[in-house]
Amino acid sequence: MSPRIRQDLRIPDPLLTIWDAFVTTSVVMTDDNDQRPWMERLVETLESILGNPESVDDIDPEFVEALNYFVENQDELLAYWTKHLKQTTAQDFLRRLFGAALFMRLKRALQADLQVLAVAMRRLNHALLPYAVAIEDAAKVLTSDQLSALAAENFGAGQALSMLVSLDDWLQKAFQFDLPEELLTVPEDEGPLTLKVIEESLDVIRQIVAGKSRRVLAELGDVCVRKMSGAQTVLEVSEDGASQAANSLIELIDRLMRMAFTKDEVLAWVRANFADMPDLTYVKDGVELPTKRGEAMCFVHAGRPVEQRTPFTLLTGTAISAIRKQLQQIKHADTGTPEELLATRTLMSALEGCFTLAFSLGWAGVEAAEVIKLKTQIERAF
Repeated sequence: MSPRIRQDLRIPDPLLTIWDAFVTTSVVMTDDNDQRPWMERLVETLESILGNPESVDDIDPEFVEALNYFVENQDELLAYWTKHLKQTTAQDFLRRLFGAALFMRLKRALQADLQVLAVAMRRLNHALLPYAVAIEDAAKVLTSDQLSALAAENFGAGQALSMLVSLDDWLQKAFQFDLPEELLTVPEDEGPLTLKVIEESLDVIRQIVAGKSRRVLAELGDVCVRKMSGAQTVLEVSEDGASQAANSLIELIDRLMRMAFTKDEVLAWVRANFADMPDLTYVKDGVELPTKRGEAMCFVHAGRPVEQRTPFTLLTGTAISAIRKQLQQIKHADTGTPEELLATRTLMSALEGCFTLAFSLGWAGVEAAEVIKLKTQIERAF
């Protein structure tokens, strides 16, 4: 594309850099013939775009310049394109400006790129479903005041899933720049998301969440998975299954939190990262100790420094401690009612959601050696 054409379309060089990176990543991530794990594909693609920087300061300056340009001018650019590119008169003008042949080549190139982006964004939206359900299940165990204190009001009942549905609806509209209908067609299982579709698939989605959490629990020790599976089994076959399952899940939580990090390590971590947050420590006989919530917060963040707090990890750590407290009530009540069984199943789903979020977000980027260390410490507890 010549400099004159880019100028007429308000497409400066930095923007082409961003567009090329986005499309290249989408092409790789939607290649059905590439059997490599998606994370391996993503890392390799980003390395080809950014190089292999050891820090943000080492990223290709041209790419940083392009990203900064888009961030600073995105409102103006998006408003311009939204206003003009959908208009038939604008397309007629471009056809006359560039000539019919060049206009059609540009249009087909744009359509090809948008097709890749549409598929990539739709698949990403579907891939986020298990995490949205995990967030919803974790949020259910907290009160509205607790969610508000964590700046996580948007994770209340139905909120995370509603945002995903809204995003899917926006994606469908965003790519309708005079594209042929077939470019927007996706497989049936990747079709438009609605709350009804999600509701009908909740059991399957929760099985995916459970699978994600148990795979990582297995890395920490087979006995961790057995505790979770055992709780599920007694809920299905035992008359006092709620009490037994609650006891098993409490034991799993306590030993994971307690053995991953010592009380001194948790206390030091809390002081360094969350000294201003209440209910993470308490004083007993003149000695400051971490609370269950403090232990959970440290575990969710893998004991690493917190450079920026996020509602996801704050929600997860707080939910784990709330789940434990509610399981303790069921364990001691032990009436064997259907309501108790349902409540225990709900808490179990919430706990598996918390583990999925913790391992996917809080533990993201943890070195293999650190995971081995945690595994060794946790295995000693069992």
